[in-house]
Amino acid sequence: MTQPRCRATTRAGVPCKRFAIRGGAVCPAHGGSAKHVKRAARTRDAEAKAARLLTSVDAVPVANPLVLLAQVAGEAVRLKDVLGVIVDQLRPEEIRSLSPFGGEELRADLAAYERALDRVGKFAVNMARLNLDERLVAVNEALMAQLVQVIRGIVMDLGHSPTDPAVSAIVTRRLRAVPSSEVGS
Repeated sequence: MTQPRCRATTRAGVPCKRFAIRGGAVCPAHGGSAKHVKRAARTRDAEAKAARLLTSVDAVPVANPLVLLAQVAGEAVRLKDVLGVIVDQLRPEEIRSLSPFGGEELRADLAAYERALDRVGKFAVNMARLNLDERLVAVNEALMAQLVQVIRGIVMDLGHSPTDPAVSAIVTRRLRAVPSSEVGS
């Protein structure tokens, strides 16, 4: 993929011949070096990279959105924890720096950590509001009830009684062998 040219025009009214910054539409001379433009360009570049990766991966349908929400919340907590370790290692003089324009800037690691804290807080509020734990238990109980009915039907089709202690022992052993991460997902 070739780098696009700057979309700005010069004072003479002719198109700029420089390359635009990566992920951006303009070169550094036409605003591409501004902090907010660089930040937006990095975001667009990361999104484009992710979109390219998505086209090479088969999409898997979401079987249980409640489980997915819990997994994404777990990833957000993990990111917060990793960023927390990085922030804990900062010395006080590293937290703020002077910007080229004379103002103070917070370190990017600290800003990312603050965003991660906010994100985890929102997940926690949403999960509490949705009674996620209760819903997951209800979903798993419904799945287990269906599984019990299927197993009973299979056992009876094979000419055995579901209450036979030998059958119960086999079913119990097989169910315990199923990894817990596969149940309800």
